[in-house]
Amino acid sequence: MEFSSKDKELLTKTILIGMPAVGKTALTGYLCDEFEKSAKSRIDLISTDAEISKVGKDPENKLLQDFIASRGLSNQDVPFIAYNIIEKYGESVFRDFESAVIIDLLNKGEFNNKMVNLGGKAILHPQTSKALKEAGYNCIYLKADSKILLPHVMKDYYAWLGGKEISRSNVNMPIKKAEAQQAKQYISEIKAGKYFSNKEYGAVFKQTRRLLKKMRKETNRARDLTARTIIAKMLYERDAKYALSATATVFVEGDLKKDARKVMSLLKGSPTPANLQSIKNGRNGR
Repeated sequence: MEFSSKDKELLTKTILIGMPAVGKTALTGYLCDEFEKSAKSRIDLISTDAEISKVGKDPENKLLQDFIASRGLSNQDVPFIAYNIIEKYGESVFRDFESAVIIDLLNKGEFNNKMVNLGGKAILHPQTSKALKEAGYNCIYLKADSKILLPHVMKDYYAWLGGKEISRSNVNMPIKKAEAQQAKQYISEIKAGKYFSNKEYGAVFKQTRRLLKKMRKETNRARDLTARTIIAKMLYERDAKYALSATATVFVEGDLKKDARKVMSLLKGSPTPANLQSIKNGRNGR
């Protein structure tokens, strides 16, 4: 792709939104890199998830302390980790905190001249959506079906299990629990003697191998079924909301280069929010 220095303002006023694992982070980073290669100028990237994590881990942060005090929470809740807060107080508490941090960053000018990598559900908070629109941002909904999303979700899941910092706990934790629960069930059944009582070594070893193979198959099935269920539920709950929060919709294919071209074609063809509004909710087609 070819970029000019004029595209910097366009890119830094564009935020990609959509489902977890749809490619927001990868595509935002790719556009930054391609712009730098072509225009010989750098665009810095800011991740709201990283900034929220930073604030949530700092017990001295004023915004965090004010939020805790306003909600009657405890300093023992620091670090303010998404999954823990959602489990303890409900999702709305964390989403309000997320919105407060994002709006604070926006008001302080931390988004200026940068590409913003926005957390997956952040745009659905009415105050966040309102603040970004008032600041003149184009929010492009990257829309994908479950066939594209599932492989991306599972790739990130295994990276997360391997120690990579991925904040998608609302997706990864239920998958992990389903997989672990199925494995635990089989192990307890084996220990209880449900499948064999013959203590002869060869017979037991052969039967155990068959059972372990079956266990792997069933735990993988439980994992994939849970992931599919989560994705389907999220799509059902969020699709229309993403479209309403967006300036325009781009149907993505899971191919970084192709999807980047689609986004840039849309932006360069209709660079203003008023023009983009005419193809809102996917009327631009595939």
